[in-house]
Amino acid sequence: MLRTAAGRGGWRAWIPLALFAVGMVGCSPDMFMPASEDRDRHFQRARDAELLRDFEAAAAHYEQALERNPRLANAHLGFAALCEGPLGRYADAVYHYQRYLRLRPNDPRADDIRRRVTNCTERLATTVPLVVRSDAIARDLSDTRRENLALRTQVTQAVAYASYWSNEVRRLAAALPASADVRSGASQPPGAASGGALRAEARSSRGESPAGSVRTHRIQSGDTLIRLSRQYGVPLESLRRANPGVNERRLLPNTVLRIPER
Repeated sequence: MLRTAAGRGGWRAWIPLALFAVGMVGCSPDMFMPASEDRDRHFQRARDAELLRDFEAAAAHYEQALERNPRLANAHLGFAALCEGPLGRYADAVYHYQRYLRLRPNDPRADDIRRRVTNCTERLATTVPLVVRSDAIARDLSDTRRENLALRTQVTQAVAYASYWSNEVRRLAAALPASADVRSGASQPPGAASGGALRAEARSSRGESPAGSVRTHRIQSGDTLIRLSRQYGVPLESLRRANPGVNERRLLPNTVLRIPER
């Protein structure tokens, strides 16, 4: 048995609609329609199923009757009342009421049917927008959650970088005796200075960094920690330790990584 609007509001609420439809289709065939319409077997089965409150079967028989003969006015009217009542299919009810009016424009109860159309249209207007708004709100919330997650990741990485470089600056400042280096450089003979320059050039040609310098790499599209480890010849674990807080699975372009010594 179909779960319908009748189950929610009580099937007795459908009785006035059923009586309305029965009154319409029970009028004299000579007045409004050919007598053969009432003899259609699917139409009769639909009426019988409605009496047994088997609304699913009734709807199926109405559809079969109209599929065989779309001009069965009685079937349109009965199906419209069924859709408005226990089925709660207001769009279908409007369609079949209007089809009936086109087939029977001079029906003396046409005004009553038009009121039914208005009622169904109002009910439809109060339900459809709610579904649309609900879907739109759900999509907006999903987008907002993704944006918030991305922002939290960026903030976490930024805090980690700031903390690391702050500690690194303090460490380098403590390790470099600036005044002693100045005096030592001033007292060196020209030959010693030249030798130091040659050694620095030799280190540079071998890809080595001068003592105390820090190598960095700016992330580009396609970079991974494994690839950078191979490129710079440093252990992967050392690269990870040198860049705390970095999401290895999601390296953001233009992020600056520290490359440790070999």
